[in-house]
Amino acid sequence: MTGILGIASNSLMRKRLPTFLTEQETDAILGATWRERDRVMMLVMRYMGLRVSEVVKLRIEHIDFRARILNVRDAKGGKDRVLPIPKDILGPLRGWAGNRPDGFMFPSPRGGQLSVRAVQLLLKKLAIKAKLRAATEPRRVTPHKLRHAFCSGKIAKGVDIAVVRDLMGHSSIAVTDVYAHTTPERLREAMEL
Repeated sequence: MTGILGIASNSLMRKRLPTFLTEQETDAILGATWRERDRVMMLVMRYMGLRVSEVVKLRIEHIDFRARILNVRDAKGGKDRVLPIPKDILGPLRGWAGNRPDGFMFPSPRGGQLSVRAVQLLLKKLAIKAKLRAATEPRRVTPHKLRHAFCSGKIAKGVDIAVVRDLMGHSSIAVTDVYAHTTPERLREAMEL
């Protein structure tokens, strides 16, 4: 076995790192959507880091478009959190909400709450359409991997890990630290600083 910076991959390092979607893969998923509801839902998951359970419970009245604030209610552990809405997704989010005064932001076809399983299946279909899943070697694309891409992207861009922890709604930095991927490339870059 060669060292971490060698040409061969380090199997111990590979086992510790969870798989995650790249920015190009999340863009491909967004490009594969064919319904407006699904596109806006994927934007919210990708650019706000919401859990799938938070997305399906999101109601229009939880969003303050004027203040650009999204209130995540009754998240994991029964906690609430307030997130600023990125300006890049504000328009699509406002457009999808339309004139509906209340109700679920992403309703099921029958108008009730969308199930977590329905979102999981939708993402699987989008991954296949985006050609992220090959028939011979399927790659699991899950809602959590969109959340993971959000967190990893923020950390890679230099956002303080304590701020990322608050955005994610994690109880401790140790949980958030899982998303700070240490790859051979990042180790090389650090040594050159």
